[in-house]
Order: sequence, then C-alpha cells, then structure tokens
Amino acid sequence: MENMINVEIFGEPLQIIAYKKEEELRELISYIEEKKREIEKFYPSLEPMKLAILVMLHLTDELFTYRNWLKFIQQRAEEIEFGLEEEIKKLA
Repeated sequence: MENMINVEIFGEPLQIIAYKKEEELRELISYIEEKKREIEKFYPSLEPMKLAILVMLHLTDELFTYRNWLKFIQQRAEEIEFGLEEEIKKLA
C-alpha cells in the first residue's frame, strides 16, 4: 500500500510516495540526517550538494560493507551445511 508522506531531508521539504510504513521511512530519514550531522562535524562549511554526495558515499560504503559481510556469512553457512551433510552421510 502506498502512502503520501511529507518529510524534510537536509532541510528540504519533500512529498514522497512510499510503499513503506511512515514510521519506517522516518527511521530511514533519521539515519540519513544522523550521517549528515557526522559529516558536518568535519566539513562545517560544505555546500549542501557536496554534503549530500558525501552522505551518499558513506551510506553506499556501509551498504557494500554489509553486503560483503552477508555474502561471507552465507558462504560460511553453506560450507557448514555441506560439512554437516557429509558427517550425517558417514553416520548413516
């Protein structure tokens, strides 16, 4: 179900059509704003567009880090599953 939600990101009002619940969307926006504040501490006079680009880079880095970690966990789980199947075959 889609929702029309009015939000503010980087001080800009936006009207978003979202398929998420409003609370989930607001949690995402809160996280984006938190990253913005973290970067602003190091670059307090950065232009808004450059700040947005740095926020995107940091969030994308996090995404890739978690994706790679997930791939590693999935591979390990498959290795463990295979090992368990082999041990079960030995017992049968």
